[in-house]
Amino acid sequence: MMKHVMDPVPQILTVRPDLPPACNEIINKAMAKERDERFSSATDLSSALTAVTERNLEQPSMRKLEAELSEMKAELLEDAPPPVTPPVRTPTPTTPVVMDTATTVPPPPPVDTRSGPVSFPTPTPQAQVSGGGVPKWIWAVVGVVVLACIGGAVIVVSNLAKDGLALFGGDPTSTPRVEEEEVVVEVDEEATAQALAAIETEEAASATPEVIEPTPTEEVATAVPTATDVPVEATPDVVATRQSAQATREAVVSATETAVAINNPPTPRPTSDVGAIYGPFTGSMVHDDDEFIETAYADPTPADFVMQVEMVNPYGPATGSWDFGLIFRQNDVDEELRLVVRSDGEWNLNDRAPGSDNFLQDGVVDFVDTNEGSSNFFEVIAIGGQGYFFLNDQFVAQLDLSSRTSGGNIALGTGFYGSNELVGEVTEYKDFNLYSVEPVYGPNDGELVHVIDDLIKLETAEVDVLNFLAEVTFVNPFAASVNNWDYGFSFRTNGSYKYWLVVESEGDWALADRQGSADNETTVDEGNLDILNLGAGETNTLRLIAMGDRGYFFVNDEFIDSLDLSSNLDSGEVEAITAYYFDHEIEGEATGFVDFTVIPLP
Repeated sequence: MMKHVMDPVPQILTVRPDLPPACNEIINKAMAKERDERFSSATDLSSALTAVTERNLEQPSMRKLEAELSEMKAELLEDAPPPVTPPVRTPTPTTPVVMDTATTVPPPPPVDTRSGPVSFPTPTPQAQVSGGGVPKWIWAVVGVVVLACIGGAVIVVSNLAKDGLALFGGDPTSTPRVEEEEVVVEVDEEATAQALAAIETEEAASATPEVIEPTPTEEVATAVPTATDVPVEATPDVVATRQSAQATREAVVSATETAVAINNPPTPRPTSDVGAIYGPFTGSMVHDDDEFIETAYADPTPADFVMQVEMVNPYGPATGSWDFGLIFRQNDVDEELRLVVRSDGEWNLNDRAPGSDNFLQDGVVDFVDTNEGSSNFFEVIAIGGQGYFFLNDQFVAQLDLSSRTSGGNIALGTGFYGSNELVGEVTEYKDFNLYSVEPVYGPNDGELVHVIDDLIKLETAEVDVLNFLAEVTFVNPFAASVNNWDYGFSFRTNGSYKYWLVVESEGDWALADRQGSADNETTVDEGNLDILNLGAGETNTLRLIAMGDRGYFFVNDEFIDSLDLSSNLDSGEVEAITAYYFDHEIEGEATGFVDFTVIPLP
């Protein structure tokens, strides 16, 4: 290799003195160490060899050859202008050179026999004929020389590329521009994508697959059955099927299979977002002496709604009395329901008719804030024939709205009583909101079959709610004198976190808060009932209102107690349940349920 780079090219005449002297120059040029000193193409080399073998031809001078080569080199430069073809001299007729039929190199053009250097323009292809031509040993030498030229060019280009030198132009950082005559190969994007996908598939097949651990199934508690008010270890609920009557031991297998099939996404559950259809609005109602109620009407007129507003006291008790209230389900003037609160704590529900009052309910509250500049938070829920009245986040009364159940106008009011207005004073209101409500589940009927398997039987509403009203009527599976039974709700289920609200046939009720497992379950509220129907086939209606950190529990349309829900403020499932306690079921019996309904609240 070092000799090839360093030593001079051997003289061919030393071994073949019979060759023309110009052969040395041609061989030296073909095998020159520097690229620029070589022939630019094999055709030029062939033409030079052919010329020196022709009789009566002058040897081209090296100066002329170098000039021709310089012109050819200029054609290769990227930014060089198109080469100018030198004028062709009128040739003197000579005997044409016939190429050997074994080669594809075209014959050289006729050469001028007059004195002067011989030019070697790019030959024009001509038809080949049989006959004599250049000796075959010459072509063998040419082949060796061409291979040497190609090898040397590859070495030079590789070295230049390694050194970071530009192959075109003097700027080592410049990128050659694509000339217009260059052919741009279009890429088949679809084929490329398929090829890449195939490569990725092969790589994925050869790679170690990532193991996805299934979500562990909650273990079933095995505590000793107890009939106490609140169990130390209550059984966790099992995921029941939609047909609650089939929530038996087979449901456990079904639940396990569902838990393993983690690749199947669950059906999206309805959300519990309840947006206001009116508000929040802030305004005021001016007191005057026109003997009319001062009002602020809302635009929507739903029959079922939640209304919330903060009413600001117009003055203190030393100045005078005042009132505020809600007009709703109004069909015409003086044809409406009115719920009015007075500064002395009295309240009433009036089914107003033209020219007459029909007071349906009334009472007294002792938590009205009457201080000047203070306010009272006023809430009303109206659903069908039932209503719920709250003041300052406390439950006041359940309302009988059965006399008017259709939609109508809704308005805030003040001055329901003439003596409760002072001319020129103002009753302000803040954040007047109105929400339309409707069920997202139910009313549905079914039954929960008793199976002695230490599992709580349940019917899930398949909802995800934080604030809601849930109601269900349970049918006793048997008389309490035969065996104890229980039923109730589980709600705000979030994984292993949930509340249980359970009623027992002994008359006890309890709210339990489960924080992760049955071993971490505490009693939040509890009490005793004396209004339960205990006979076989008799019914008891349970209703639960959950609003943020507070809840309200009703049995058979009677308010039982307020509940503290502050330890779990996550939205979750709502379920009707039975067999919360281990010994509160009989094999083959069933606890029926009727009109199980869930209504989201704001």
